[in-house]
Amino acid sequence: ADVRDEESADIDAQVLAANNEEEERTPIPPSSAALERFASRRDALAAAREAREALVAEQHARLTRLFDRTSTDEEAIASHWAQRGGVRALFASSISANDALVLQLEAKLKEMLPALQLAALAALSSATARLLEAPEESRDPNGSNGSNVSKNGSKGSNGSSVSLAALEEVEASVRETESRVEARMPVLSLWTRREALIKDALDLKTEGGDPARLLDRGANSFRVRQQEEKRRRIVEKDIPKLTERMRKAVLEWEEQNGGGSFILAGRPLLEVMDEEKEKEEKEREEDKARRLEKRSRDLNGPLSPGAGGAAARGRAPAPGSATRPGSA
Repeated sequence: ADVRDEESADIDAQVLAANNEEEERTPIPPSSAALERFASRRDALAAAREAREALVAEQHARLTRLFDRTSTDEEAIASHWAQRGGVRALFASSISANDALVLQLEAKLKEMLPALQLAALAALSSATARLLEAPEESRDPNGSNGSNVSKNGSKGSNGSSVSLAALEEVEASVRETESRVEARMPVLSLWTRREALIKDALDLKTEGGDPARLLDRGANSFRVRQQEEKRRRIVEKDIPKLTERMRKAVLEWEEQNGGGSFILAGRPLLEVMDEEKEKEEKEREEDKARRLEKRSRDLNGPLSPGAGGAAARGRAPAPGSATRPGSA
C-alpha cells in the first residue's frame, strides 16, 4: 500500500510539472505567408457572398415584377419563398429555383402580352377622351385611339411590336395622361356642371314654348309648373356663377402651365367663353328690341289704311296736338 501511494504521488507530481511547463511555453505565431493566405481567403469569401447577395436581390426584384405582371396570387408567392428559405436566402438551391421560376413566369407573360397591351391601349384611349381636348367629331365612339394590338397577331395596327417595352411605353403614356386629366379637373368639373345647367335651360325654353302645357288642368299640372319655375330660378342664378368660377379656374390653370391655352374640344376655352358672352349680349339686345317694338305696337294699336289717331276713333284732334304716324 505504501508503494502504491508513492507511485501515485510521483505521477501527480509529473502531471503538475507538465502543466506548468505547458503554461510557460510561448505560442508560435502564424507566418506572414499563412496570414496572407487567410486574408485572401476571407476577402474571396466576402466577395462571393456580396455577389450572391446582389444576385438574389436582382432575382427578387425580377420575380416581384413578374408576379405583379402575371397576377400571381399571394398564397403562391408566399409558398415559393417559404420553400426556398425566405426572400433573401443565399443557398445555391434557392438561387437555382428562382432562376427556373423567372423563366416560367417570363414565358407566361409572353403569352399574356397581347391582352395586356390591348388593355393598356384602351386605358390610354379612355384617359385621352377624358381630357376633352380633341374636337368632338374626331373622337372615336368606340374608345379606340387607332393603335390597338391584334389579339391574334404580334403587331398592332400601327405596326408596333407586342413586347414588354412597348407595353411599358403605353403604360407610361397612360400615367402621364391621367396626371393631365387630374390637373385639368378643377376646370372640367365646373364645365360639366355648367353644361348640364345649360341643357336644362334649353329644355325649359323648349317646354315653355309648348302652348299645350298651359291648357293642362291635370292634378299634377300645378306641381309641374312649380318645379319648372324652381328649375328656372336655379338655372338663372347658377349659370352666371359657374361661368365666373370657370373663367377664374381656366386663368389659374393657364398661369400654372406656362401661359398655354386651356384647350377644350379643339379650341381655347376662354375664346369660346368670350364668344358665348358676346352671343348672349347680342341676344339680350335683340330680345329687348323685340319687346320694345311689341310694346310700341300694343300702345299704338292696329291702324287701318287712311285712318288713325283721334280721327279714327271719331274725335277731332285737340287744337295744336300732333297726330300719330299713319294718321290722316
